[in-house]
Amino acid sequence: MRVNRLLSMLLIISGQGTVTGKELAEHFEVSLRTIYRDIEKISEAGIPVASTSGKGGGYYIMDSYNVSNLFLNGDEAHSL
Repeated sequence: MRVNRLLSMLLIISGQGTVTGKELAEHFEVSLRTIYRDIEKISEAGIPVASTSGKGGGYYIMDSYNVSNLFLNGDEAHSL
């Protein structure tokens, strides 16, 4: 389900710092193009996701945003 994937992506990115699109695509077993669309939807929702290119690059959440704003408790975040 897309909403679950979007929330899970957000938690993964916030937890790991920087994650490549390829890593996300492999984790969720979807195409890289699907990840691009999902990142766009996350950004449209007002969550500042940025990216860097090249070696060591990937997607990350800008420092100005606090993921705890999602209103998930520890058990809910862990289950996702």
